[in-house]
Amino acid sequence: MNIPASHPRLSWTTHGMNIPASHPRLFWNPTRLAAAQAWLTAHPFTASTDLDIAFQSYVSGTSCTTAVNNATSYLVPYDQWKPDAIGSDDYRTTAEPFLLVFDWCYSSFSTTSPGITTLSTSVTPGQDKSLTVSSTTGMFVGEVLKLDGAGAENVIVKQVTGSTTVLVQNVVNSHTSGITITLLSQRDSFIQKFTIWAQSIQQQEWGGTQNSGMKMSNYYWGNMRNEFEIGIITYGDNGSGPGSAPDNLIDNAVVNRWTNQIVANAGANGSLSGGIPHEGIAYGSAQFQYMIIPFFSAKDMGRDLILETPFMKQLLYWTLYSTTPSKTFIKDVDPNATEYFISTWSDDEVTRDHGGILWGRAYIEDGMNAMAQLFAANSPSTNLGPYARYYLNTLGLSIPLNIDPYERLLQKSSSPD
Repeated sequence: MNIPASHPRLSWTTHGMNIPASHPRLFWNPTRLAAAQAWLTAHPFTASTDLDIAFQSYVSGTSCTTAVNNATSYLVPYDQWKPDAIGSDDYRTTAEPFLLVFDWCYSSFSTTSPGITTLSTSVTPGQDKSLTVSSTTGMFVGEVLKLDGAGAENVIVKQVTGSTTVLVQNVVNSHTSGITITLLSQRDSFIQKFTIWAQSIQQQEWGGTQNSGMKMSNYYWGNMRNEFEIGIITYGDNGSGPGSAPDNLIDNAVVNRWTNQIVANAGANGSLSGGIPHEGIAYGSAQFQYMIIPFFSAKDMGRDLILETPFMKQLLYWTLYSTTPSKTFIKDVDPNATEYFISTWSDDEVTRDHGGILWGRAYIEDGMNAMAQLFAANSPSTNLGPYARYYLNTLGLSIPLNIDPYERLLQKSSSPD
């Protein structure tokens, strides 16, 4: 099932990738779809997360309404997306599932504007601004309002407080009474609010584009992933080609961040040489998981990002050598429990609280699963793919990981390596 977008063309070419006009553009291809359909037929389950709802909707055609409504109303708090904030945990950790919902449930997002209204009193710049309007009919949390006239801008609805009052996250410019306010549709609101957030967050100190000293931080990698995905899924709807908002986001992700920082510093004498997660076993595990969807998606669109740097190969080997060769005691989980364990260093709350990264998070398993598939496909003459698969098979299912959405995507949507 491939949902056509409302564009007369078949694709756009940018940054070495052919972006299809149709959706979904992230992760799915015919082989993965067929594998997922076969698995879902044999293993039906009740979806409990927005990502699982989107998964089932695309794979089997079930309703995506709940996930679409949640994605539409989703908000990153202004204190986390303003340019001078330290960093944004919400954007880094909770945005991606909604980006995938938008892409996989694209046709379920309404394209109808709820209408227009009029600003009744003037408004000045600031955070949490209350707008008095002629009517709030059709407004919803997470909607984007286009303030027309001089200093036109898009603002994001935080709360509809009355029949003629609405609270918005932030206003940049001053506006006089009497201007027209256009209520954007679900689809356009989603596109514009995520673009606003991405453009602002890339200026922040932690994880911002210019802070090259943080290129190994979880903020940096999370923001790089989000910029890539927002650019890909909004391409065409929000402009296209050099200078457009989507193209600028992709450029920031794959040129300024990936090529100029990650690739450029992963050589023999580079600061990233060796594949070691610099932030420690807890935060450093983001290097395994955050770029999974971009790696698969870019490859399907013609660019194999994971092969552009030795870092991911070295990260695979680092994992093999850092894991105990046999099971050992996991005293923080159970004094009598034995399992495989990865040595700890630097920032690490997962060993104390959960008995180790393999018990506390699925990031490394997800990443090794992705590398097993990607390296088996693009480097078949090497042992990279088989090594990653052997590692996963050796760990087995005795490690009590939840079957998180990424495991479902990677394990249930893949053909044999």
